Amino acid sequence: MMRKICVLFVLFFISCNTYIRTDNTKDSTVILDLERYNGPYYVTITLFPKDSHRVIMGGVGEKFDLLLLDKGNLKSLVESFYYQMFYLPLFFDDVDYKNYAKCLGYDIVWYTKYSKEPIYSNVIEENRMILNDGTHVILKKYKIFGELDVKYVSDFKDCVYSNSLELDINQIKTITKVAVFLDK
Repeated sequence: MMRKICVLFVLFFISCNTYIRTDNTKDSTVILDLERYNGPYYVTITLFPKDSHRVIMGGVGEKFDLLLLDKGNLKSLVESFYYQMFYLPLFFDDVDYKNYAKCLGYDIVWYTKYSKEPIYSNVIEENRMILNDGTHVILKKYKIFGELDVKYVSDFKDCVYSNSLELDINQIKTITKVAVFLDK
């Protein structure tokens, strides 16, 4: 009886050790993949201002550094966010995105592939903070899938408008270009 218990214990220990080793290998592969990835990134910023509804904005860029964000108040944070990132409007469906790209002069077909799949990864980094003015902020960073190219367009004013979940982009001085996802 004691021999059976010892054998079961050894088998249990080996299986746990194998599971732990496999899990660590997976984590190190993901970390190595992220270290090799050099952008672009899609970053969303969700703001919870006092006495207002939730605001969601998005941006695309090659690098994003939290230390460069001005945490004084909502306005200064958003300005410093778009100093690093290029504006990407929030879209509710593929038709909106296709019309946006067409207005900017691009004919794309990638949306047929991604209509049922996301164009960016799961969240790879999430940060929460409270600004000096009491605004709560959540920043989420994603990788953009490699089958897409990103172009940054400066002549966008006739094609891009804020939606009801966003701040008025015409009031944000650092929004000088918009990001467009193009076929590779």
